[in-house]
Amino acid sequence: MVENEYTNIRDIDLDYWFKEWPVEIINGSLFYDAACDNVVLQLKICNISNENISSVYISVECFDDAGGQMNENDNTVKYFYQDLDVKPNNTFGDNIAVPLTNKNVRKVNIHVEKVVYKNGDIKETNIDEKVNEIPKRTKIDVLGNVLIGELDRIKLEENPYSIEFIPKIIEEVGWICCCGRLNNISALNCCRCGRDKVGQFNIISKEYLEKSYNDYQIYQEKIKVEEAIKQKQKVKKIRIAKITLVLILLVFIIFISIRYIKPAIIKKQQYGSAIKLLDNGKYNEALLRLKQIPEYKDSKALIEKANYQLGMKLMDDKDYLTSIEKFKKVTKTNVEFYASAQNNIELCKKQFIKINVTLANKAISGKEYEEASKYIKEIIKIDSKSADAKNLKSVMSNKIAYATATTLSADHKYKEAAEIYATCNKYDIDMVNNTEYINVLGKYAESLVDKTYINQEDPSNYYTLGDIDNDGLLEVAVYERNSSLSSEIYIPNSIKLLKYINGKYSLMSRVQNDSEDCIKMSISKAKGDINGLFVSGAIGSHSGSQSLYIIKDGELVSALDKSINSVYPSPIKEIDGGKILELSSLERDPKDPSSSNKVGSKILTWYKWDGERGVITAKVEQIH
Repeated sequence: MVENEYTNIRDIDLDYWFKEWPVEIINGSLFYDAACDNVVLQLKICNISNENISSVYISVECFDDAGGQMNENDNTVKYFYQDLDVKPNNTFGDNIAVPLTNKNVRKVNIHVEKVVYKNGDIKETNIDEKVNEIPKRTKIDVLGNVLIGELDRIKLEENPYSIEFIPKIIEEVGWICCCGRLNNISALNCCRCGRDKVGQFNIISKEYLEKSYNDYQIYQEKIKVEEAIKQKQKVKKIRIAKITLVLILLVFIIFISIRYIKPAIIKKQQYGSAIKLLDNGKYNEALLRLKQIPEYKDSKALIEKANYQLGMKLMDDKDYLTSIEKFKKVTKTNVEFYASAQNNIELCKKQFIKINVTLANKAISGKEYEEASKYIKEIIKIDSKSADAKNLKSVMSNKIAYATATTLSADHKYKEAAEIYATCNKYDIDMVNNTEYINVLGKYAESLVDKTYINQEDPSNYYTLGDIDNDGLLEVAVYERNSSLSSEIYIPNSIKLLKYINGKYSLMSRVQNDSEDCIKMSISKAKGDINGLFVSGAIGSHSGSQSLYIIKDGELVSALDKSINSVYPSPIKEIDGGKILELSSLERDPKDPSSSNKVGSKILTWYKWDGERGVITAKVEQIH
């Protein structure tokens, strides 16, 4: 209710109570509502139940100041307090104006018709219920100021309802709480303020408070005696204390001078010196001083300004890398220099790359390849994806190897040509994907294939190239078939691995293979950063066998406890986009009686290497 819109007419006398009501009307007033030219009722209502309340329905009988009914036909106003959530012992309604029948109402009878709880239960009250007058209550004032003061001292709980009365038992009616509420005789706590019945009857009594007050006075006297003894002891030590205090004060003054006053003076001097150095273009010296006082005044902003100005000077001196470092120290919060610093960083990068491209080309022209490689590395520091760096590497590799390798290749000296290309690796040139290197090394690998027992088969099935040991150069794996399928004497086949060692392609390792023939070989990723040699072979007329080899302790060894054998040959390929090859086996479909090597359905099972000595099933599919 807005105070300046309402005029208080009178307060309502609430010296009665209803035993079964779940709410209590604590107080109420009649106001004149000037805006509506009517009298309104304002009530302060307390939830004295044990449940949350959502609605309260009341009826108000209206009378004039002589007690006469205001309207013969409709003398009662009904009002609903709705959409509430009032917890037990909480109040509501004192900010709500209930409009009455007309502006001449001066007396009212209020009845609570029903209460709706938050849980949906409804409490309806009997309008004919007997009105209980509140018995005479004894004000707390009868105790006197001394005992009331003692009560204030010893009470511990905080309660919005003040202690107004002496608690009292009313025979056959109930008991009066210290807040003034009349409660049922069986209630252990006040339904209004929630105070404990036994506790307040024990404490709020003249006898208890007098004893408590006297005990406290005795205790206070004891404290005074103890304090007097302590005071005498203090007097005995006062001279020593004064001397000690003076000494401490002197030490403190000295400490303050050293710890605060002197540093403050030093900071001021350093700050002034830094400003002068900045004005004179001595940025490094200014930075040294400002970094010692980063929290002093605007030192942080000046540090960024000094870095920016030093970056500009270094940029003019063509020291682009150091200039970039200085510009990067200008943060986004520096509105004055940040945008310009970012532009200068890009400009420095372009100039730095341009200079190093020129120097690298000059070094390549002079056949100073190690020097050229240094300049290329400098470019990559600035831009790891630099097209200039990539082009320079290509130019350098051609300068180093192309002419010689081309001549050697034309003379069918593929091994020597591949070895020439391999020398480019020391200049950080990507040789694994170099087309010329791959072509001549492939021709060399094909020349190593013994064609005695391979009939008309494609020789490329018997060799493969790949960087199996991640050294940046290609290794050569060659399958050695040592007898024909029709031979009466079976000589185990083998795989030899050649590696670029000390300037030459030499035999690194040889391993036996159980297949009778080679279908396909491939060097690719096997797991994580481990590469492997995948081999698909044939056994007999139509069966297949697959193997996997890795480098361990400098030797080519089998990665599996046993090869994967199957009724039919099957592919080795990547099946899930993981850039890792999967092995496979192809078997007859046990559910298809017609399954054979030519007709019917078959079961294709895919495997991944487990990184140890076995495989993990990755996928099973039916094919026709």
